[in-house]
Amino acid sequence: MHTKPWHFLLVFVAGILVGAIIQRHYGYLLYSAEHCADQPLRTKSSRRETESSQSQVEARIRSEIAGWSKSDGDAQKQKWLSEVPLKDIPVALRLLREKDGWVNRDLLIRWWEADADAAWKWAEALQEGTHRNGLGILLVKLSESDPMGALARAVSYQKTDCEFDLGWEVGLVLKYQLAKSEKPADEFLAILASLPRKDERRPLEYVHYEFPSGFDFQHFMDGLGRMNGNLPEVMPSDVLSSWAKVDPDAANAWVLANKPFNYVQRETWGKVLNSVSEQRGQEEAAQWAAEKYKAADDAGRLRIADELVTLGAYGETDPNTVLEIAENLESTTQASNFIRQVMRHEWASLEDQKGMDFKLLRSFATPAERVDVIAEIITTVPKQEYEEPKDRLECIPERHLQILGVTREQIQQAVIARGGSTVR
Repeated sequence: MHTKPWHFLLVFVAGILVGAIIQRHYGYLLYSAEHCADQPLRTKSSRRETESSQSQVEARIRSEIAGWSKSDGDAQKQKWLSEVPLKDIPVALRLLREKDGWVNRDLLIRWWEADADAAWKWAEALQEGTHRNGLGILLVKLSESDPMGALARAVSYQKTDCEFDLGWEVGLVLKYQLAKSEKPADEFLAILASLPRKDERRPLEYVHYEFPSGFDFQHFMDGLGRMNGNLPEVMPSDVLSSWAKVDPDAANAWVLANKPFNYVQRETWGKVLNSVSEQRGQEEAAQWAAEKYKAADDAGRLRIADELVTLGAYGETDPNTVLEIAENLESTTQASNFIRQVMRHEWASLEDQKGMDFKLLRSFATPAERVDVIAEIITTVPKQEYEEPKDRLECIPERHLQILGVTREQIQQAVIARGGSTVR
């Protein structure tokens, strides 16, 4: 078979096309190889330039911080905080945190006002402990305009950080949200009911809340009573104190008519008395307490005497308060019974001359009365598992018995007469 001339022409053209394609592709590969070879050099160079720039910014800010930290007033510091360029704030916050140990509030709020999302992300990324400080600053600021939104954020943070404190955030909601509510007591109860539940027996209750004017404390306390078996993460502890500042008689009546909540120590009536004392002075508060004691039934009197042992969350009451109340009672017999009731709730301080029990014992006129009171305490006050009447008697130093004008033998006889025993 003879080859036709146009076949040669077709092969020739195809060869030219294939060659052009190969050359183009090979050139591209060469270019790519050269470009890739140069690229790391450019990236490293760019990285070095960035790091150098950051180092310069850090060095400048360190110098500026050192400058105002040595100045006498805060004026230079505040001026610097207000003038730090926004782009430099993250570096400034880090350096100030390293220097002072906490997040600078003014600087973080400036950033938040300019770029809220960036400020939140920065605070959320802080290490545990420090991030609570940063987030707390932003939550306080957010609460001023959106208290419920701030509370929702706080609850979400606690899901990943069980130590994140909701108590103060609930207080901010009460301050900024409920002041505008028509029914703040109902709204506050609903807020508490919506909070996470706590596994431990005692919830957080050490934040002092600012209750708005016209707050219905009676309605609120009744609502807390209904919530008693299903406690939220946060329960307010100073409701009674705030109520007593407005209406101490109503607060007193509520306490004596209701059992203490299972998350509250023996301090509810004591908080009412503390508020009266702050408002009117100790002398008038003692007169007020004596009137409430006289007007109460037997159970109410025991309740008052019991809670006088601890007026606040920590420490004993001043024995002078007990004595002043006793002085305002109608008779010596009533005063003596009142002091006995107070002492019957605690056995801890006969080892200490400055302790409440020791000082109250000295208020009894005769040694015989003192012996009888000590014997009553030994035989009736609930004791620790490791304590026996013998231990209680032996814990009283001899010099204290001498001051009281009694002997150990007299107390032993009084204990036996009450049906107790001072020997094992």
